[in-house]
Amino acid sequence: MNEFLKAEYSKLITPVETKTEKSGVEKTDKMWNKGEALKLLETNDKKKEEKKKEKKPTPVPKKDTPTVIYVAHFSAENDEWKNKFAEFGVVKSTHVVKRVLVPTPIETPEATNSAEISQPATSSFALISFADHEEAAKAVTEKIIGGVFPRQRRVVARGFKNATEEDVRAWFATAGEVRKVEVYDVFAEAEKLGVSIVDYDKEETWWNVEFMRPDGAARSLLKSADELLRNTQENIHAEYAPSARIPKKGAKTAEEHKEEEAAAEAEAAAEDAETQAIAIELASQDQIEHLDEDDEDFSTDEEDLIRRAELV
Repeated sequence: MNEFLKAEYSKLITPVETKTEKSGVEKTDKMWNKGEALKLLETNDKKKEEKKKEKKPTPVPKKDTPTVIYVAHFSAENDEWKNKFAEFGVVKSTHVVKRVLVPTPIETPEATNSAEISQPATSSFALISFADHEEAAKAVTEKIIGGVFPRQRRVVARGFKNATEEDVRAWFATAGEVRKVEVYDVFAEAEKLGVSIVDYDKEETWWNVEFMRPDGAARSLLKSADELLRNTQENIHAEYAPSARIPKKGAKTAEEHKEEEAAAEAEAAAEDAETQAIAIELASQDQIEHLDEDDEDFSTDEEDLIRRAELV
């Protein structure tokens, strides 16, 4: 029984006076008034039910309302681009991320220059954070320098010194709900995905962080630029995790081009062999028609027939 009910019940106790046998001093005993106690319990239950009814229903999660805009393949010589976004509302912060993990272009027959093939693709992208979702949505609708709401939920990061998985999770959790954190094998992933590592330290640990929502991942990239780690007083480097390159619809990979070239060469060789065989046969027939076997110019040697075929 809780303290509140005990206090209430004490008010319902009927005191009974008795005398002790030895001293004759009056002593107060206590008895429960059961009827009143039952009424109090019933009243207490009713109050509980009323409180349950008055309790506010669990709020329905709001629809995802991103406030960060993503601009791919970004390059700008000045800050004029920031003013274009500011026309639509209050811009809280901006950040240009220079990738360390850069997708390498797919080799094609058109890229005959080896230097052109080895050069990485555009390696920077920009993030613009608005104070309000509606303002950000207006800028996206107007397609300001190709800005869109980000869709990627995974980021990779380096720069944490002697950090555990819990440390990394706690740092990123202030940007958004984190779904998963794990060590990222940057070299194995780079080889598998065809990614060039522009700047790296082999001893440095990379982390893969997956968020529940894309806006959380975007805010974490902004945080990495604005906030210093307490133990090092340095920024971490974070960027979107590289993904497998998907060729454009109708585009052919280098292997497909090589297969086509090999097939074309084989077909041409077969046509040449067939043409040569026909020419040899014609040359042989021509020789038979004009020469006798006893003639010193008559020959069945294949090389001699080929030479004659070239003259036919």
